[in-house]
Amino acid sequence: YLRDGKYGVAGEMKPEGTKQLERLAKGEEAIRLIEAYRKLKDERGLYGYTDVLRIAVDGMANDAGLRADLQEQYQYVIADEFQDFNGAQYQVLDNLTRYVLAPHDTNLCIVGDDDQAIYRFQGASISNMMHFLNQWEFGFYFFPSNYYNKRTFWILHCMG
Repeated sequence: YLRDGKYGVAGEMKPEGTKQLERLAKGEEAIRLIEAYRKLKDERGLYGYTDVLRIAVDGMANDAGLRADLQEQYQYVIADEFQDFNGAQYQVLDNLTRYVLAPHDTNLCIVGDDDQAIYRFQGASISNMMHFLNQWEFGFYFFPSNYYNKRTFWILHCMG
């Protein structure tokens, strides 16, 4: 990222080098902020949203009794904005609706619009909708318009 003297002063930083250094500095600051956030959270015994999801996923995966209790409590599940689900959210939904102890039909309705997936930076993926299509036997309804924003959306569901 240094000039060779042909176009400017030899050894001087090129503009792209300066931009790269600025990006690195911002990245380092982000790392410091994340570390400070985690430390403060731990010191105060607080949880963030991703912590709660991780605890739920781990709890249902490792405790069949907890999973069965939650499945009994939440027998009918509606998941809206499904296009914005990330992997952890998908795992929570899967654990709530995949009955291991007493297999039976799933009472699940998901709603999503593949044109409105906006949380990719948080791990959301439209592939969750495609995976859902391949994973479950379900009724699939495609609505050519809706009353909220005049765009199309999907309703995918597994109803028992």
